[in-house]
Amino acid sequence: MRSAFEAAEVARKKLEAALIAKHKNDMIIKRAAFEKRFKHVWTTGPAGINKFYLTAPNQAAGEALIAHLLSKTIIADVK
Repeated sequence: MRSAFEAAEVARKKLEAALIAKHKNDMIIKRAAFEKRFKHVWTTGPAGINKFYLTAPNQAAGEALIAHLLSKTIIADVK
């Protein structure tokens, strides 16, 4: 009885280690894909804030520019 329990425990620990390794590998792959897609937004350096002003020829053009910049994650906030 005890040997069956010990064998099951060894198998459980082996499975757990394999699942942890798979999860770490999956996260490495996901992070690489994320960084590739958003390389212009995320950095390993210090965070900072950039402030700038733009003038558009009309409100529709300004709103279109804002929508485009937000959709490409070039900007995160507009006031």
